[in-house]
Amino acid sequence: VVPDTDGVPDTDVVPDTDGVPDTDVDTEDGFPVYTPVEPVERFVRITFEDRAVVSYLPEDPEGVLFVFHGTGGDASVAESTEMVAVLNAMIAEGIGFVAVSAADQPRGVFDDAASPASNEDWQHTVALREQLLAEERITASTPVHALGYSGGGGFASYVGHAGLAAGWPMGGLDIMHSGAQSRKYGG
Repeated sequence: VVPDTDGVPDTDVVPDTDGVPDTDVDTEDGFPVYTPVEPVERFVRITFEDRAVVSYLPEDPEGVLFVFHGTGGDASVAESTEMVAVLNAMIAEGIGFVAVSAADQPRGVFDDAASPASNEDWQHTVALREQLLAEERITASTPVHALGYSGGGGFASYVGHAGLAAGWPMGGLDIMHSGAQSRKYGG
């Protein structure tokens, strides 16, 4: 290893000689250059109860993943390069997804503190699941997963607690932010 002595970010490309896929990020002028990731299936954009929703559900899904954006965001987070990569992996496993928008727009903040009976975001999630059940897109035994980051990570935790209390078949939680707190809903 040669130490960097000029203080300028190196952009040299080293040929791949070991046959192992590289995890290095290409750079241009010292800044990362990411290759866009395309969805492996067509994502659907709808409005449900006056909120944006982005989703994809295969026939007879192995599970349904509810996706919760971070503060300031909305359901379009599902179309970001990083999230498309995650969702493509889930789709490959037969799991569909539903990305929702927080009630508190334009701030984009999910309520992870109010009790389920008075929580607008929880009630919206319940209504979405009930709609999927009514349309026979999922069954009552289809595992429910929750994924969120930043403020959405806190709400993913909330959905885990509230979903279990409601008798949902919770399959797992993924909180993609170390700052998200796992709180028991309602106090």
